[in-house]
This record gives sequence, C-alpha cells and structure tokens, in this order.
Amino acid sequence: KEVSRQTQQVNLIASENYTPQHILDLLASPLSNKYCEGYKDSRYYAGTEICNQIEEIAINQAQKVFKTQLDVNVQALSGSPANLAVYNAFLQPRDSILSLKLKSGGHLSHGATVSIVSKFFKVNNFGLDSREEIDLNEIEKIIKQKHQTPDRIKMLVVGFSSYCRDIDYSSLKEISDRYGVHLHVDFSHTAGLVAASLLHDPFLHADSLMCTTHKTLRGPRGALIFSSQGKKVDKSIFPGLQGGPHMNNIAAIAETLLNVNQDYTQYQNQVLKNRKTLQNMFPERNLFQRGSDNHMLIIKNLHDGSLVEKALSDVGVIVNRQFLQNDKKICTGIRIGTPFVTSQGYDQGKMEQVGQIIQNVLKVTEGDQFFQ
Repeated sequence: KEVSRQTQQVNLIASENYTPQHILDLLASPLSNKYCEGYKDSRYYAGTEICNQIEEIAINQAQKVFKTQLDVNVQALSGSPANLAVYNAFLQPRDSILSLKLKSGGHLSHGATVSIVSKFFKVNNFGLDSREEIDLNEIEKIIKQKHQTPDRIKMLVVGFSSYCRDIDYSSLKEISDRYGVHLHVDFSHTAGLVAASLLHDPFLHADSLMCTTHKTLRGPRGALIFSSQGKKVDKSIFPGLQGGPHMNNIAAIAETLLNVNQDYTQYQNQVLKNRKTLQNMFPERNLFQRGSDNHMLIIKNLHDGSLVEKALSDVGVIVNRQFLQNDKKICTGIRIGTPFVTSQGYDQGKMEQVGQIIQNVLKVTEGDQFFQ
C-alpha cells in the first residue's frame, strides 16, 4: 500500500526523497545480522572484516564527495542523534549554544524547548532580518553581549528545516572566530546540492558539520559527521550515545556516495529547475524570502496552512503546513520541495501541471486575489 501511495501521489515533502531500489536492497541485506560495536581495529566483536571494509569505503567516499580531508563518522542513526553527538563531543552540560528560532526555520535538534537539547544546554536563538534572511547583526549582538559572562556562547549552530536561501558561511565564520565560538553547520537539507557544487560550500568555514543522507543526498536514513577532531566525535557516538552501528545502513550510505557522479549532478540541477518552475507560478509577495536558492519553496500569507495541506492531500498532492515567524495558533504557510518527484522523473513540464493544481486549490482556499 505504501509503495502504491508513493508512486500515485505527488510527494512534495521537502525533507523526503525516492530512494533507488538498489539502495533499499542493501537495507534488507544480511549485514543487518551483524554486530560491529566500536571502530576499525577496535571492535568489540570478531568477524568484522567485511564490515570494516564497508565502513572504510563510506568514510573515504564521504571525503571524496565533499572534497574534504576532515575526519568522518558514518555511524550516527539519523540527524538529531548526530547533532546531539556533536554537542556531546564539543560542549559541557549547561554550556550555551546559539541557533535559529524554530518558527524562523530552525530545527528541533538545534535546541527547541521540546527537545532534549534544551535540557542539557542553555539555548539562545536568533531570528530573521527584514528580508526574512538570517540576521547576522542579531547573531553578533547576542554573542558579543554574552562574551564576557559565564553564559558566553560556546557554539553557533547554523542549519534549518525550512529556509530557502543560500547561507553566507563566510560571514558567520568571521563572527564566530571574532569571539572564539565553535561554528557547527547542519546542512542536512542541502547535502546533495552541496555535493554537486550548486550552493555555497560550508566546508570552507565550519569547525564541524553534519548532514543526513536521506534528503537531497538521496540515500538511506542516516547521517555523516565531519570534524578535525574525529576521535572526540567517534567517542561521543560510541560508546557515548549508541551501541552497535547499523551496518546495512552504512553499506547503503557507501553505495549512495559511490553513485555521486555526472548523472547525479544532472539530477540535482533538475531539482533546482523544478523548484524554479513552481516558484515562477506564484507572486513573489506570497513567497517566504521572496523565492528560493535551494530545493524548497515556502508559500506564505495563507489563511490556514493546515487547511491548504488537507485540500492538496485530497487531490493527491502532499505538502506540509509551515509555521512562520509571526504565526501564533494558526500556521500561515506551506512548505514544498522537489527532490522526491525529481527522482521519479518529473521535469519542468510536469511541474507546471503540479503548479496548476496548487494554484487551483489556493484559488478555492484563498480567493483569486491571492494571485493578483
């Protein structure tokens, strides 16, 4: 039933992708039978020779794909535990971090009040400026105000769940270095676009980085952690937070990274072309951040994003409602992404058809004036 749903509906969830069958096959392989606690040359079990080779391939390919010599950990089960592992590696309990507000596009694992992160660390938030982009002035103001206090910011976390513009990592690094703050970049949403060199390269500036492998990277669920202090991160993952790694996942990650080639770059370019097609079908004033640089688009100024989500679902188009920074009880946005349908072969022509469906639904829920 789920296979049928994924192939018959138009999936525009920005954080999802249509994983290739040969990757899914590895997830169901006998590698799931094997315990491999620890790391190469220091496993807690015998019989790990093949698993050692697979993990080494995943690490080497991650370095190759992202053009970095940083240490890589491939054992994190997903993005949230990977971020927690970074905090555990480089911070002490009750240290202060600074991250993007949830309603401004931030992620739960960056310190939302409902997250375990806020129980272990003191979380400060920055928002967006008048252009609805990351407020660099506010970031520096907060860091500067706390710099000479016991609660000085130890880590600046940069990343997002719903943010459409490219990020000025260079300016963020300048601010971080000025006050001795660790810059951690979570580029989970844009990893595939970064791998294809279609967005700014966070590796030129970050002290540590994390990305999931199942969004634009188009692999299995999992995560990669990059840093120059790999032993700290490795210890934080195991034995700090996890037991045995899921070797079936790591094999699938390795295979995903081995498939980053010219065809993969063409796919990522098509992701952007498909997003641009949708973007051009809606008034700029009703687009969060006036448009997008990446794979997602957020339509704003809706009466009720939940109602639009339901109406689109009823006609087979799957999006998610989106709270925006000034929303109270009712969310006024929807988030749209193109990676999933691009993996299914959608081009600009098909995206125009999808856009027309969305337009028709919005004319019912919002009225014709929405497009005037």
